[in-house]
Amino acid sequence: VFDYPDKESKFYPMPTRANRDKHKLLKKQLPDHIVPAGRCGTYRYIDMDQAVAEAMILAEEINTKWEKTQAQN
Repeated sequence: VFDYPDKESKFYPMPTRANRDKHKLLKKQLPDHIVPAGRCGTYRYIDMDQAVAEAMILAEEINTKWEKTQAQN
């Protein structure tokens, strides 16, 4: 599944059932090492401060997971 913007598209995802379903389908197709984030990655409209805050939390979660993996090796 691909999602291409066109002249009818908004610059951000609209909170519709179709978009939530599309997000679930796209997320299932991602390899484990790809983590969707931000407006486009989560298919949600969020303000920039929310996007940055979520990115910082996500980065910490990824770092913690990586450190645990390294400690096991």
